[in-house]
Amino acid sequence: MILNKLSLIKTYFTSYFLYNLGRVLPHAVLTVILLNKGMTVGDIAVIQGFFMLACIIFSFPSGVLTDIWSEKMTYITSLVLLLISYYIIMISSDFPLLCMSWFIYGISSATMGNSLDMYFLRSYQNNGKQIKKFNVHFNSINLYSTLIGGGIGSFIYEGINNGIYILSILLIIVSGLIVLVGFKNVKTKKIKENSVKKILVGFKYVFAKRNTLINIILMAVFQIIMELFIQFWQVILLNVHFNQKYFGFFYVAFQIVAILSNYIFKRFNWQNDSLIFVIIIGCFFVFMNMVSNKLVFILILGCFLIPFNLYTNQLTLNIQRQAPSQMISSVMSLTDTICSVVSMISLWSIGIMNKVWSFKLIALLMVIVFILISIGLLLIQAVHTKEHVTNE
Repeated sequence: MILNKLSLIKTYFTSYFLYNLGRVLPHAVLTVILLNKGMTVGDIAVIQGFFMLACIIFSFPSGVLTDIWSEKMTYITSLVLLLISYYIIMISSDFPLLCMSWFIYGISSATMGNSLDMYFLRSYQNNGKQIKKFNVHFNSINLYSTLIGGGIGSFIYEGINNGIYILSILLIIVSGLIVLVGFKNVKTKKIKENSVKKILVGFKYVFAKRNTLINIILMAVFQIIMELFIQFWQVILLNVHFNQKYFGFFYVAFQIVAILSNYIFKRFNWQNDSLIFVIIIGCFFVFMNMVSNKLVFILILGCFLIPFNLYTNQLTLNIQRQAPSQMISSVMSLTDTICSVVSMISLWSIGIMNKVWSFKLIALLMVIVFILISIGLLLIQAVHTKEHVTNE
């Protein structure tokens, strides 16, 4: 039984590696691809907004679907949707079609987040040590495939242009075949339709537990910093006068730091360091937007990225560990939905404020909001935990 599970995990990780490798091939040059299709910066913002909209609409339904359907089928569905999205991007330069392709991409992303990984997480029955071990291995697969895919994509795009999507599609097809063959005789868990009521009852139980609710809100608030960095890191680099030709190197460097952070996360317990992370992340992001010296900027960027990744991993672990095993995908998908809403609000707010203020001022204001809300939530959580221990 143990050997069978290990074999399935290896099959899943191999498939996911190829899927993510194909998915991220165009990512380091995604803005360039859209600009070459005649899109403006404003058009690109709208197109990316359709991705977030799809995540908001489909994250929670996809989790419920996984709970009552099949993790394997959800995984394959996600791959098919990504194939459709990338095919449209490859053949089209039409703005409405590109919006539709990003919307389909968003559905794929929401669906993938509640697929085969949930098959394994359910089996650990809230065992925090096993969940952390699985997450560390999964994060490593994700980071290495992102590093390789993004790095290769940034360097081969000039030679093959839209052909980069052909490579992506081929890798995604192979990924799907591996799961179809490797999980052929495995019946991934389904929850019967009459268990939907139990899922809803379970939600009431989960969100009655204040620590779980606070961790979900903390993850949602963290999206403020995530969107500022992930969506606008190229803008920040341009403000420090880095040449665009170095963006691919920075993209690879981000993944290397993430791999290092994942190793550090595996070695130590970060359960009680969230407050320190919040302060460090907020302060160093502000510092990044204030400096003009390139060497100083790189040093600050490194100091920002490590706690940024550690905090992300710890929040995810906290939520997964506290969620009932029979509905973990529903809890995580609800978390994703709430996070997507905050991400969308953050992006819209940046778009509106940018008409009046500079990006640096907007970043400062949003970081202050992130720090104040996060500290308030962590203090409430600390008081609640202390009261709970005292009552026991």
